[in-house]
Amino acid sequence: MNKTIKRLLCLAIALGVAVIPFTAAFAADKAEDKTMKEEYIACAVNSTCVIDAYGDNNKNAVKIQPEDNGFAGVWLALPELNQKNAGDEVHIEARIRFEAETPYGYSYADVVDNKGNVIDGQFKVNKWQNLVFDAEIYVKEGKKCVFVGFKTAKNNDIYLSDIAVTDDVYTTENMFGGVKMTIIEPEKNQTEGFMLVTENGKIIMIDGGDQYDKDNVVKLIRQYKNEVDDWHVSHYHCDHVFALIRILEEEDIFIKNLYYDFNVSNDILEKYGDEDNYLVARMKKAVEENRSKIGNVITPEKGNEFVTDGVKIKILNNATFRAMANMPNDSSIVLKVETPGKKILFLGDLGTYGDVLLKDEYFYNEIRDCEVVQLGHHGQNGVSDKFHQSLPAMKTAIYCAPEWLFDCNAGKGIGSGSWQTLRTREIMRVLKIRKTYSLKYGRVELR
Repeated sequence: MNKTIKRLLCLAIALGVAVIPFTAAFAADKAEDKTMKEEYIACAVNSTCVIDAYGDNNKNAVKIQPEDNGFAGVWLALPELNQKNAGDEVHIEARIRFEAETPYGYSYADVVDNKGNVIDGQFKVNKWQNLVFDAEIYVKEGKKCVFVGFKTAKNNDIYLSDIAVTDDVYTTENMFGGVKMTIIEPEKNQTEGFMLVTENGKIIMIDGGDQYDKDNVVKLIRQYKNEVDDWHVSHYHCDHVFALIRILEEEDIFIKNLYYDFNVSNDILEKYGDEDNYLVARMKKAVEENRSKIGNVITPEKGNEFVTDGVKIKILNNATFRAMANMPNDSSIVLKVETPGKKILFLGDLGTYGDVLLKDEYFYNEIRDCEVVQLGHHGQNGVSDKFHQSLPAMKTAIYCAPEWLFDCNAGKGIGSGSWQTLRTREIMRVLKIRKTYSLKYGRVELR
């Protein structure tokens, strides 16, 4: 604060004049001081970097032009890093914009860290969006810096603006307090299946995948033993239950507790079901004819709680077979899994019926402290924006989506498909989700 402002403030106080306009002006000046400056660009990597007036919120920006589709980026010597040590981690929030000409309005570029790990990607072009990530501090050109990098970004003009640095680092180490969770990759098409293994080797399966995924699921289970302690099924669609049906029919794996509810009337099934209707009868037959491979068959009900080796699973709703479109997806049983670490919400293929469930006090209260969320229906055409906004604790989003679905690529490029995954990814940026996991690069293992 300069001497003139100090004198004016002292005079105002002495005269009993409100000082809010002065302090507001001073705060505005400080905010302007946080705009990007040339000295913040420590060095560029395989790119041209300059300060540009074309920033968000009337601030300037760093403009980055990668030289090719390889690894590129910029080391930023932000002033907030001066009080930190090399090796420290910091949390970065910024606004980012990709300017490019693409067939379907989405950039092909990935945002990466200095080791090439993907942070985010496939942004809608010509639109400011949030970029949220944690970064390690390094010393470059004698300055403390963080790196923002890009891949597959040739012919993109990338703008970074309004960058904020805090200590709010989000850790994913020991996420589940000793429980290991595997998100099963699809052998073909899409799939949804999870395996949780406790510290003492108990196995909890959630869904399991399509018929093509059976062998992968069997191999996963048999890495530990030839039995499953608990197997929960969300609903009857093939990409959730068919692997389990084939395991019952063809394998000798013993399932101690099987939880599912396919008790839909033939009338509702015929009028509001789909091409997977036959799996309702096939599941029933597989269970009846292989009863010796199952300990208990349990119809889960809202409010039930099941505990296995310190992992508590809560049933948040009854399977509801409505006389409405999207009946199979909206019959999904929603699970809340409370591990010794973070709490996980499994939405199955839940769609718009999620808004109805929000009106249920028990359901609403239980979902609000879930930090890890499996997004409904593979992250596209699932629950509403309102539902996502009702998850204040959500920091990690899981998409059971292979590359083509995650990037909405129908074969002609990113965004060429009619799926809504890219829109969901935009919503997650608005909500400033901290970690995203998908099946774009195959199987995911979280500990």
